[in-house]
Amino acid sequence: MEIKANGKEYALRFSFDAAEDKTIVQKMFNYLTGSSMFEDIDGNPVQRALEGAAVTVGNMPQTCIDAVYAGCLEKNPVTREEAKQIARAYLSENKKNYRDLFLEIMKAMEEDGFFDLSGITASLNAMAENLEKQMAEENPEK
Repeated sequence: MEIKANGKEYALRFSFDAAEDKTIVQKMFNYLTGSSMFEDIDGNPVQRALEGAAVTVGNMPQTCIDAVYAGCLEKNPVTREEAKQIARAYLSENKKNYRDLFLEIMKAMEEDGFFDLSGITASLNAMAENLEKQMAEENPEK
């Protein structure tokens, strides 16, 4: 993924360096599993779902900044503060929002093999298999 901000081009790569960045791996895992939607939320199911969605949206800007940081590690390392400034400039210059950037990052991560390399795909598959197995044991007639 290539982005231009403040008149400079940045190559974001989501391979080994990004996959070894604990912060972005955890945030992407939480996003893909939806687990961040249920952190410290009490109340009825509708209230929990709405508050959980708000948590997910609220986390999106920082997740994007962390992803820009991790994506820059391989080709053009920057500090987290510089990654924040790059993300802000990119959004402003291209009239985009954090959700737009997040979706672009997700696509780039998929293309670069980030989810496989980081172990997220394998973990999600194992979780799904365990859930299927548990459901089959609880409902043997189905």
